[in-house]
Amino acid sequence: MKKKALLFAKIFIALAFLFYLFQKGDLDIRKVARAFQRWEWLLVALALNGISMCVSVQRWRLLLESQGVLISFWKAFKIAYIGYLFNTFMPGSVGGDMVKGYYIFRKQKTRRAQALFSVLLDRVLGLISLVLLASIAALFSLSFFWSNPNFRYLLLLLFGISTLFLLSLLLFLTHHLKLPQKWEQKINPHSPSLLQRGFSKLYLSLTLYRKKPIYIFYAILLSLISHVLTISVLYCLAQTLHETSLTFGSYFVVVPIAMVVQAIPISFGAWGVGEAVFQHLFDIVAASRTQGANICLLWHMLVTFWNLWGILFYLQEKAEVDQLIQEKEEEEWQNDWQAPAKSQSPKTPNPTETIEHLPHQP
Repeated sequence: MKKKALLFAKIFIALAFLFYLFQKGDLDIRKVARAFQRWEWLLVALALNGISMCVSVQRWRLLLESQGVLISFWKAFKIAYIGYLFNTFMPGSVGGDMVKGYYIFRKQKTRRAQALFSVLLDRVLGLISLVLLASIAALFSLSFFWSNPNFRYLLLLLFGISTLFLLSLLLFLTHHLKLPQKWEQKINPHSPSLLQRGFSKLYLSLTLYRKKPIYIFYAILLSLISHVLTISVLYCLAQTLHETSLTFGSYFVVVPIAMVVQAIPISFGAWGVGEAVFQHLFDIVAASRTQGANICLLWHMLVTFWNLWGILFYLQEKAEVDQLIQEKEEEEWQNDWQAPAKSQSPKTPNPTETIEHLPHQP
């Protein structure tokens, strides 16, 4: 019931923002429709967006590999697209990230916590890389952005987060962060306590990443490549609308900030909120009225088109994914309405149940 209420609230917020932008004149459906006349730019944007999503899948696969969870790119691709499908078309059900993590969790005999943690780290690195990219791009046009009083605080925030992340990463990779003795004694991945077991496995996962720093650097590099491709997608979409108020270089500052803000789960699929954020930031930088909302709407349509292909992989794995969702929803229902069981023994994994049972690439 709570999840349905939250879903309806997000849909309402999305529709409210879209209606407001439409009434204000920032969102023009006729201009968006005319964008399809410049189909060559749309095709380039479509291709670049697909490549960007493939790079993101490879980033997650490498994070899994660093934890000893070995799957092929094709299998990671299929699981990721099932997750994209759920994020876009079934938000009231189990979230896409949960589908990815829990699917890998179910298929692994060991290193289950590491598989789940990789999904979280993948999302965090993606967001942090956006901030890093915007900070680097801003340095090349520092005088331009600093001269804009509405952008100064954003620049300071960008540089602050980037510096904090880089220092934290350097400290994490070069120093052994020893826990207080009281905490270290509680590191037991086989503890009967769920909280203690979860903390222990999280700590051990972080230790593995510290021992294999090359994977972190590869993941950040792939994130930057993926974001550059996505920014190029938005620039191509702007060309379909004849939007030339911003330079190509400005997109590398404005778009990452907008993407970070719209990542906050305020509305359904970031619809409405994303358009409003793009419009506001584009107008600030251009110092005039732009088509930021129209560009974002086109981008959301493009991403939705790509995510729709996840239905092909979902149909291949429908029985198992549906069972996964049912189990997860029953678990949530029990947590809401029933008293927790006093003790439950962990389910013994089926030794024949491995990640390799996913269908192979045709």
